[in-house]
Amino acid sequence: MIGAVLCISLTPLWIALGEGYASPFLFNCILRFDVAVIFWGYLWLFHKSLLFNRQVLYIIKERIIGWAMIFTVVNNFDFAAFAWSTRFIDISMSAVLFELWAIFIIFLMHFLYRKERRYTDINAFTVCLLLYGFVGVMFVVASQTGQVLAFEIQSSYGLYFGLLLAIGGAFISAFAAFNFRWSTNLRRLVLERELDVANASSAEIEMFAVVFAFAISNSVASLVSGSLGVISGESLSIGGLFTVFGGALAQGTGSILWRKSNLISDHPSINAIAYAIPIFSLAWLAAFSFVGVPRPDYLVIGSAVIIAINLIINFEAEIRWGFKALILALGVFGTVVYMRDDVFDLLGITQWGWRAGDYFEAIALSATVFTLLLAFRVARLVSRSNAEEIRTFSLLRKLDLLSKRGVVSRDVIESVRRFDEARGGAQRRASYLEIRSYIMDICPLSDLSDIDRQTLSEAEVDLDTLARSKQLGSIFGELFALLIFGGVTVGLALLSYPLDVAVGWIRVLADLFAMLISAVIIFLIVNVWDLHQERNEGKLELWTERGDYVVKFSDTTRRLADQGLSALIGFAVVVTYAVLLAYKWLP
Repeated sequence: MIGAVLCISLTPLWIALGEGYASPFLFNCILRFDVAVIFWGYLWLFHKSLLFNRQVLYIIKERIIGWAMIFTVVNNFDFAAFAWSTRFIDISMSAVLFELWAIFIIFLMHFLYRKERRYTDINAFTVCLLLYGFVGVMFVVASQTGQVLAFEIQSSYGLYFGLLLAIGGAFISAFAAFNFRWSTNLRRLVLERELDVANASSAEIEMFAVVFAFAISNSVASLVSGSLGVISGESLSIGGLFTVFGGALAQGTGSILWRKSNLISDHPSINAIAYAIPIFSLAWLAAFSFVGVPRPDYLVIGSAVIIAINLIINFEAEIRWGFKALILALGVFGTVVYMRDDVFDLLGITQWGWRAGDYFEAIALSATVFTLLLAFRVARLVSRSNAEEIRTFSLLRKLDLLSKRGVVSRDVIESVRRFDEARGGAQRRASYLEIRSYIMDICPLSDLSDIDRQTLSEAEVDLDTLARSKQLGSIFGELFALLIFGGVTVGLALLSYPLDVAVGWIRVLADLFAMLISAVIIFLIVNVWDLHQERNEGKLELWTERGDYVVKFSDTTRRLADQGLSALIGFAVVVTYAVLLAYKWLP
């Protein structure tokens, strides 16, 4: 995917060199034609046996006309829509809106493959990361304009039409997901019919199908784009023609790499790496003196956000949300602190601060109350979690012993596992009643030995105590109080500042303090949620070799690596904003 991003990021340079923005449809025609030639050549070199297989071609003939292929063809008009939009709105606005495709395609792929469960589910936190990554793209674009969201609009009608084209281009670009859907269906049919495909693997068949669909769609899109270009009277110079060839090579190579990366990954959010395209595009354009960077600080912020977000999404930094929330909070609050004075100036606020002593005393008072509430809540959670673990292991071992002695059915152990992993009151109650039913089926109790009766009685106590404890969930009053004082502390730190500290190292350190304490408070709040999640996690796993349930072991090596990666990302974010604040406040 990184290789694909590097290749695709060259496209704006080829557009600038070949003046493709002046003739978007004709430029798109030649670009798509050249890319189609590259794809047909790739198929001939690497998938010749499938390309000339009559049985495979017959299936393709059956499936060539359909909604998936139609959307795949439409996908190849994304650049035309993007280039056309720049005639009506500023290119920075168009670029920001067009980069929404990286979000659209993630959700579209998730929707198209939802029944197969091929890709990892997208949760609310992933959505937040994607949206924050888009903010990073906005800062990259703003580094060229010199101001955040400083757009020039030619006319009101041009605004609406340009916005429609840019957003439409983003939707069209996301239609590449249908390319994967068509190829997956083709691979399934080839395997179901057990065709003679020269021992080609399932992955090779799907890669062939993906490239074949894109080759067909590029060929069709080239013809349609050329017709539209001729009708609209567009023209392209000889130099522009030669430039297109270079762009087609980069685009074709990048497209193959991009599709390959999606086939071997089980997480659609890998496409978020495409947020880095504007960074590299800007670097290529600046290298050839097509653009300048009047605000390098915005470029640094945008680049840091995009890199950090992609590391969090694609390298699964730690299994808990707290570490991810810390990194996200560091980036968000660092940006807020850095941009705070610009926002105040924009709103006409001249003073919104305290004397240095009052500023830090107010934050310390609010943070102290927050810490006391947090300590009380965490202590209760840890105590309850430890007690539940002891009861769970005690219940398991006592029932396991009774089952081996033939007192109770062996199936009760599976019910204990379900009770341990149950989520929600209904599941827990059903599992609890299952265990109780196995115990009540023991008859007659008088036939049991004294030791068995005592063990059974203790197991019943463990079960009832455990069931009662698991019903005691979150106390929302405590969480609400945590949010109140956490929010007050963060608000004081971020939205105000010490008035009598103007510039210099003291102001740098004060802003870093505001950023760090705010991010740590967010981490601590989310960490309370993590403790709740760890409390609800299953503690037992099946030992398949012996058919017995044992304590679940986590991958400590992977976890340490993830924690190390989290710490490294967090440290890099802090250093980045420390450098930016020093650049801002040091004379």
